[in-house]
Amino acid sequence: MFKKFRQKFIFAWLGVLLIGVILVWTAVFAKAGSANLKVIFFDIGQGKAVFIEEPGGSQILIDGGPDGSVVEKLSSAMPYFDKNI
Repeated sequence: MFKKFRQKFIFAWLGVLLIGVILVWTAVFAKAGSANLKVIFFDIGQGKAVFIEEPGGSQILIDGGPDGSVVEKLSSAMPYFDKNI
């Protein structure tokens, strides 16, 4: 009797674990959506600047250089109404 109970208990826990894994991965894929990560490299004279836009809309600028030359390049990658990074 104890073996049957133990076997049912193990199967129940495996079922709960499987459902939990499915729920977690469903949430991960639902949050990812269909948007893609956008990475653009700019030549700003003294090196490269990197502009990254995440699917959620967050924007990152890496190594903008010493002067404002990267601003001109950013205008081609960002929408006109988007004024923040």
